[in-house]
Amino acid sequence: MRRILSLSFYDLPSNLKTCFLYLSVYPEDSEIKVDELIWTWAAEGFIHVKHGQGIRELGHSYFIELINRSMIQPAYILRDGRIWTCRVHDMVLDLIRALSVDENFVTILDDEQYKPLPKKMRRLSIQKSNSDDKVRYPTMSFSQIRSLAAFSHINQVPSLKIFHVLRVLNLRRCEYIENCHLHVLVHLVHLRYVGLGSTRITDLPEQIRNLQFLQTLNVRCPQIRQLPAGIIELTRLIRLHVDFPVLLPDGFGNMRCLQELSSQCDDSGGGGCRGCHQERSRNPSQPSQTFDG
Repeated sequence: MRRILSLSFYDLPSNLKTCFLYLSVYPEDSEIKVDELIWTWAAEGFIHVKHGQGIRELGHSYFIELINRSMIQPAYILRDGRIWTCRVHDMVLDLIRALSVDENFVTILDDEQYKPLPKKMRRLSIQKSNSDDKVRYPTMSFSQIRSLAAFSHINQVPSLKIFHVLRVLNLRRCEYIENCHLHVLVHLVHLRYVGLGSTRITDLPEQIRNLQFLQTLNVRCPQIRQLPAGIIELTRLIRLHVDFPVLLPDGFGNMRCLQELSSQCDDSGGGGCRGCHQERSRNPSQPSQTFDG
């Protein structure tokens, strides 16, 4: 079976190989949101848009191709037939992880305390914490990492200030993250994707305006009741996910690149109200508004 899976991988076009390998970022048995996956691909530069194409549409075509090749599986399907979440079979994930190690594509930190790590890491997935993390982090090189993902129940992450070229920061549901971490985050100017939903964050700093390449911002935290004025200066922001109700700043309607302002009553990825995902059209004639979901 491993040989058959390997042949299927090497038969993929080069652009799909990188997208497929990126799935090794997620822990075993994860239910992965399709939109999250597509927009992290985009942030990494895996989606090569040509004239007249949209990022979402092209990324979705990549995703459907992997579905059709049985490389990934649908998990939750909406009533209208759209695939909301997907998963990777255990045997396929084993292959992806092995290939990622061989190509130094993703480095995974879990509860294996003495696993050797590459000198230069390109993507880091912190899937489990162990007692040695606080000691290990200062000895590791993070300066070339493009993606950092940490998952639930992580009680320690490396200092963000050393991730100089970071494009993807996905800390959704990472309870360790609080307001104090954002003072460093706003200086990571290469960020394209920031996922901070269901963390302990209560406020966004005005300096969020520094992230001029940002495409996706997920701050779906019930504690956040107001967005800072600096957010309207994010001229490349395409997707903004918030919890409701939230007060939007004056001038919000003038964000011409923003295509999606959404709320969702369940951000846990485990079920519930996934069908309640909503997209809101913006009304430029209303410079200040409250989004009630």
